[in-house]
Amino acid sequence: MLIGLLPLLSGAVAAQSRKSQIISISQLPANARQTAAFVPAGWRIDSRIGGDLNGDQQPDSVLVLVEKSGDVSQDGGEDSNRHRALLIILAEPNGALQRVGVGVGALYCTKCLARDSSQVGTPGVSLERGDVLVKHIFGTNQRLTQTQHYRYESATGRVRLVMEDYSCLNRAEARFVSATTYFLTGQQIVRRGRGRWFTTMEKPVTRAVDVPQLHLEDVNLRKTIPAWLPPGFFD
Repeated sequence: MLIGLLPLLSGAVAAQSRKSQIISISQLPANARQTAAFVPAGWRIDSRIGGDLNGDQQPDSVLVLVEKSGDVSQDGGEDSNRHRALLIILAEPNGALQRVGVGVGALYCTKCLARDSSQVGTPGVSLERGDVLVKHIFGTNQRLTQTQHYRYESATGRVRLVMEDYSCLNRAEARFVSATTYFLTGQQIVRRGRGRWFTTMEKPVTRAVDVPQLHLEDVNLRKTIPAWLPPGFFD
């Protein structure tokens, strides 16, 4: 079904490895008074969203960091392939800031997936009921949408992957498949559809899957396609 997307995913891994070093967590302070203190040399804040991530009514922050670049293309834009990183910071009542999560593999690089337009491959980061959502979209006629849900756990003081959704759309064959995996329960819901506008949807299938406990630091989208996806997902 979506076999054409597999070389694109493999290419993302290769593209990441060609550039400079991925951000080192040891470069980042555990606590600081200003957000800028969490941005290492050679990096900048690409985007920032705010919200309450731990229920204490304090203005927490989610930052997307990106490598700086001195390379300029013919149209005046940045021409190099650069790493990204996801940084989650909690605000404490005394005004201090605490780093609780760093995702050095949670975001694809700037040119890993952008083959179709400037927007395809750009991560979408948002907040939903206290969870941090990270969405990547790539492909055109064969399109894959990949979304991770992260949640701060007060018991561990870390940010955990709690849900992941892969959805594949094949416009040419008018076929759709998605797999939503719940990491806290080990359940996965698989949905399939076909026909124009996918008016024929099969009954969702719920199955048990063996999934690891992953925190933000453990996630590496560049490494491999998840083993917990259903058999034949890309067929």
